[in-house]
Amino acid sequence: MKYINTFFGILFALVLFSAPTHASASIFAYGEQYVLYKNVITENLYVGAKQLAIKSPVQADALLAGGEITIKESISSDMFVLGGMLLIDAPIGEDARFISGQAFISNTIGGDLIGVGGSISVGEETIVLGDTVLVAGDIIARH
Repeated sequence: MKYINTFFGILFALVLFSAPTHASASIFAYGEQYVLYKNVITENLYVGAKQLAIKSPVQADALLAGGEITIKESISSDMFVLGGMLLIDAPIGEDARFISGQAFISNTIGGDLIGVGGSISVGEETIVLGDTVLVAGDIIARH
């Protein structure tokens, strides 16, 4: 029994104090208003704000929550949004998923477009390279 306790004690110490071989960073932010501009984000972005605007490229995933969310610069990976009003006016590299009261999509979606909302409007210049699943009270597809 003494050897088993010693073995697990050493194993625990090795796991606890060993240096990681791979580290991944993320950016977490929240507040009344959040505007991302002038910096290229290379880590995953997690933001919650009443008013949120993405005006710089995000070269990773973005998980956004807020009352008014505006995306004016590209998100290279997946995007997930939970918000009151959503405007996507920039390319999304992979999947775009959202739950929103109102949503306006007017750019390229590199993967699937999946959305639930009260009103969803898809602009005529919108290109979806994957599947599209939209559930809403009103869906407006401009041709």
